[in-house]
Amino acid sequence: MTEPTARTSAPVQGFSRSEMMIVAAARELAGQHVCFVGVGLPNIAVNLAKRTVAPEMELVYEAGVFGARPARLPLSIGDPTIVTGATAVVSMFELFAFYLQRGLIDVGFLGAAHAPFTPEAEGKDDLTLQGIDLNRLNDRKSLLQSLDTFRRSVDNTGMMEGFDAAAQQA
Repeated sequence: MTEPTARTSAPVQGFSRSEMMIVAAARELAGQHVCFVGVGLPNIAVNLAKRTVAPEMELVYEAGVFGARPARLPLSIGDPTIVTGATAVVSMFELFAFYLQRGLIDVGFLGAAHAPFTPEAEGKDDLTLQGIDLNRLNDRKSLLQSLDTFRRSVDNTGMMEGFDAAAQQA
């Protein structure tokens, strides 16, 4: 086999770059306890780590599965195999509010779908106000301010309490 040099990104003979990245990522998870699993290559890397360098690691999928123990490699975060033997299955809201926000995740491996927003990239034209001049934009701002003022006045008068009581009974 040939090893890549610092100057090239050529893969080791017989293995693709993706395969090499999966193995390297899996090795980085040694010693981690709780991992938030992303889709695609991160899913493969985390499951490889669970089967090799981090067998006790808890897998957390954004679909609401905590402590997943998939019997086979999940095809996606919605694959039913991630529920098999899981510690808990909760809503996405509960997962994000009670696990992620409380800091119960040690590490997260996320895929390209979670790449940062770059305004210079493809789709930049969608960020410009096409056909909307400053006067029209100011009209929208004043409409928003009017709606905010109306909502505050309704909240202060208690007019919505009847609706709240009906919603609670439902």
